[in-house]
Amino acid sequence: MQILIFSKNRAQQLNLLLKSLYKNAPQFPDISVIHTWSSEQFKLGYDKLIKIYPDVKFVVENGFRNTTLQVIEKSTELICPMVDDDIFWWFCLC
Repeated sequence: MQILIFSKNRAQQLNLLLKSLYKNAPQFPDISVIHTWSSEQFKLGYDKLIKIYPDVKFVVENGFRNTTLQVIEKSTELICPMVDDDIFWWFCLC
């Protein structure tokens, strides 16, 4: 399953989501992030995350619809969309 995350100006929130995915869902290694920013300060946050998470595919948004379709068309799996406000938590009554 591919996880597709959308993010704008929220690198810190995205960092928390990625941490929660790495901790609680290591079985889903295919993660893509479509991101954009409105100022250089926000861009610096994403630049840091790109270094911290080298396995995550970071894609700069170049038109929301077109960028999303490009990422989806490359996927051969199911896609789980998320946004940077999400936190992944796994609960199992095993």
